[in-house]
Amino acid sequence: MLLTLEMFTIHVALTSSDDSVFSFLFYNNFAELKITVFKKVDVPGLYQYACNDGVERLQLMIYLMNILASTSQDKRVIFNYMFFILAAELLIDWIKHFFITRLNRLRTDLYLEFTSQLFKDFTTKLQPKV
Repeated sequence: MLLTLEMFTIHVALTSSDDSVFSFLFYNNFAELKITVFKKVDVPGLYQYACNDGVERLQLMIYLMNILASTSQDKRVIFNYMFFILAAELLIDWIKHFFITRLNRLRTDLYLEFTSQLFKDFTTKLQPKV
């Protein structure tokens, strides 16, 4: 129910006006930065943030594709807003992870280890059990 409410909020923001899209992005991303950046984070915490950001981006893509398919407004305008929202989300996540790694003195090559761990977990789950 919460995910549906989140999708409806994004739908209303996208189809209302330019100001609603910008205020939605500002408040959502400002809150995300404020909550995460100044906390003490260790390697497992950074891994959790990275995984949560991946899930958040996937959910956002699904929401935006659903909104694009179901809206009766000009598709080009909605697509431009979608591109802007995704670009802002990527930029904010990059800034967030930059400050988290910088303030907590974590190595940036941890992300390569996270990627290989996720890939290993994913391929292990796909293999049939004998």
